[in-house]
Amino acid sequence: MAKKDAKKQTDDQIAKKEKAAKKRARQRQAKAKAGNVIDKMQDVLLGIGAEKKAAIEAKLREII
Repeated sequence: MAKKDAKKQTDDQIAKKEKAAKKRARQRQAKAKAGNVIDKMQDVLLGIGAEKKAAIEAKLREII
């Protein structure tokens, strides 16, 4: 019985670590995607004055 409990515990630990790894991967992807959006928006914002650009960029960062 002790072996079953130990195996179940290790399986639970492995599952927990895998879940955490997937969560970190999702967060990394979301952060990269947000960075890409900001980079694309900067190209658009180059035609706008520096003050407006800074304000819009700050709002974008708040949203993300």
